[in-house]
Amino acid sequence: MRNSRARRAAYRRRGTTLVELSIVVALISMIAVMTVSFCTLIGTYVQRTNGRYDLLHECELIRSEVSDWLSARDDAASTCEVAGDSLSIGGDTVSFSPGSHALRITDGGRTHNVSLDAVTDVVFSVGSDGADVILLKCTVTGAESDSGTNTMSFLLPFRIGGLEEKEAGGE
Repeated sequence: MRNSRARRAAYRRRGTTLVELSIVVALISMIAVMTVSFCTLIGTYVQRTNGRYDLLHECELIRSEVSDWLSARDDAASTCEVAGDSLSIGGDTVSFSPGSHALRITDGGRTHNVSLDAVTDVVFSVGSDGADVILLKCTVTGAESDSGTNTMSFLLPFRIGGLEEKEAGGE
């Protein structure tokens, strides 16, 4: 009897059973599936976040360029014309070209293009606060990776002599 107990103990110490091995393989498989699913989810989130960051960065670039351009022409003798995707003061213009994804800035006969990869549309509109300050609203739209769009806007206050708001593409 003592001999049979020793044999059983030796058998159990020698190796694992097929059931134990199957359980370990199943647990490792579940961990692998969870890891792959998590990595896929994080990859999608990172891609979407990078797209939004690119749009935010380009919106800030547009705000900076338009603000600098506008502040150089901000006087009571000027007339501002706003027509959808373009803004004009005294022959100088800022306009967005959807085909080339570029903001075109004309300044005293010189043309400066700002390349915008994430932006699909830029629209200018104006409003007044009731006093002598006019608010320029710029709405920037960009496409997201999941076929959606993301829209951001900013306001720039300025003082100007005259204001004309035209229909987009109209005279």
